[in-house]
Amino acid sequence: ELANVGWAFASHGRCTSRESEMLLTSLADEAAYRLRAMGRIANDGNQRMVVRDITQLLWSLGSLQADNFRLADDLVNLVKALTENLRLGTKTGATFAQGRPLRRWSCADLVQVAVALAHARIDEQHLLRSIYEEGIHLLMEGSSPGDLPGDDRRSFHPWEASILLWAQARLHLTGQQAGEFDDFTDGAAKFFIKALRENYWSFSKSRIGPQEQANIAWSLVVLEKFHTVEAIQLLDLIFEEAARSCKEEKSIQLEHAHQLWQAYFILEEDCPEAVERVPDWFVTYLREKWSMEKARDKLSSARHRSLSDTLQLMGVDHINEHDEDIDVAIILQPNAAWVHQTEIGEESSESSGDEGKVLVAVEFDGPNHFTRIHDDADGSPPGPPRALGHTVLKYRLLKKQGWTVVRVPYYEFDKIPFWASMERQRYLQRKLKTHANIQFSQVDISEYKALTPNRRSRFD
Repeated sequence: ELANVGWAFASHGRCTSRESEMLLTSLADEAAYRLRAMGRIANDGNQRMVVRDITQLLWSLGSLQADNFRLADDLVNLVKALTENLRLGTKTGATFAQGRPLRRWSCADLVQVAVALAHARIDEQHLLRSIYEEGIHLLMEGSSPGDLPGDDRRSFHPWEASILLWAQARLHLTGQQAGEFDDFTDGAAKFFIKALRENYWSFSKSRIGPQEQANIAWSLVVLEKFHTVEAIQLLDLIFEEAARSCKEEKSIQLEHAHQLWQAYFILEEDCPEAVERVPDWFVTYLREKWSMEKARDKLSSARHRSLSDTLQLMGVDHINEHDEDIDVAIILQPNAAWVHQTEIGEESSESSGDEGKVLVAVEFDGPNHFTRIHDDADGSPPGPPRALGHTVLKYRLLKKQGWTVVRVPYYEFDKIPFWASMERQRYLQRKLKTHANIQFSQVDISEYKALTPNRRSRFD
């Protein structure tokens, strides 16, 4: 009943009223309590908690928290309760000893939980590693025919594997976190090629639609896993299919065009063999759609405006909301030693390619650019959050266009009170190397010092 109520609200997108919010948080709290108090979840109806009920409730809350951020904390608590119930990350219990703690989960269960974690930016590594560890085994089974119900399958539909790959890219899960993530990405490319081969190289017969194709291309580029033979062949086929579809239908969905352009822009230099057969007219089409997206009107956030006001106090000329979707663009004079030595004006952005100039993109990254911060189980202070996949890709795109990217994360800037304007200037002086010295008074002078990693201040 808990899972059904959550699914009903998620399927209709109802979560913004005070009453619906209270009901949904109560569902999450009750499910978390049962996970901690009533024993292990099962994959059948013989126990009071069944895997599919928990995964369905997680998916529902993960979808709804995008419209009501107040649901996120209860979702995080439910995810922690599930991890504890499964005894993930512990060295006791039969599950750990046997390995593959999610071996009895269905394909739909794995996908629903991965999507919930991705949407909510929850970096629960023990659970994520287990999901993708099991995903590797299911990829080896090959693609599943479309006539089997979800609970009877022990192999993925291709569209399910594409969703798992997107969730991995969204959270930017790479080999730096765990080897399972790298193995899954490599296995996914082989899985898709095998599915296409078995269906006469037809995307429609393989049940890999336009959305799945765009997600696959975007995800492989975000994760920088496009150098294998299978990945190159897959990307080549995706762009070929997208160009064919665009020619027949006269257009493709904007979201797909944006994903394909970002992928093409990176691959053109980093893996040209993957896009060497893309027609010139299709490249032009994708570029135009991307330019239209960048030309839209943009509104600066309160944090962004505060950053801009601080730079103005420091005498650093800059351009807000640059055409390349840059929060703050600073164009330095040739051979400038400090960031306050700028060239400003409308003509500066047009002449940004002149030799000797340095283009500085200051990106203020709010919470939605990072994984969610939560306390560790052992009570130790949480470490800094990781940047999400779309943020990492944006930095790579800007760097390829000649910009030097300087990130101002919210968890550093927000620690400085709004009334401490001099402290904010000191912070940006060190972050951006704006001035050798900033003189606030005859006795208060801020000298430039490079920021040290994991710096702690009096505001921590």
